[in-house]
Amino acid sequence: KVENFMQVFPDGGSFEANPPFIPKIMGEMISCIERLLMARETVNIGLSFSVILPGWQEQAYWNKLTNEKNSFVKARVLIAASDHGFVSGAQHQRKDRFV
Repeated sequence: KVENFMQVFPDGGSFEANPPFIPKIMGEMISCIERLLMARETVNIGLSFSVILPGWQEQAYWNKLTNEKNSFVKARVLIAASDHGFVSGAQHQRKDRFV
């Protein structure tokens, strides 16, 4: 767990990024990831991110991710809201496991 993603400078590796679903934070995170990827690309260090975000197509971060000129995006998976759900970490104590 990292308290402030924007202050992380990994030397390489693979990471999952699942920020709070606040458009400003998501946009800043995408910009930060792009800066990190550009910096590591110049020194040939492997770095990758799996990013979990809502498919809010009207938001600026969405355009950054779906822009065909963005060479960092290797794959996209869009899951319909009706095809997934949030499961509480305390699901074993709840009558209804979905929140």
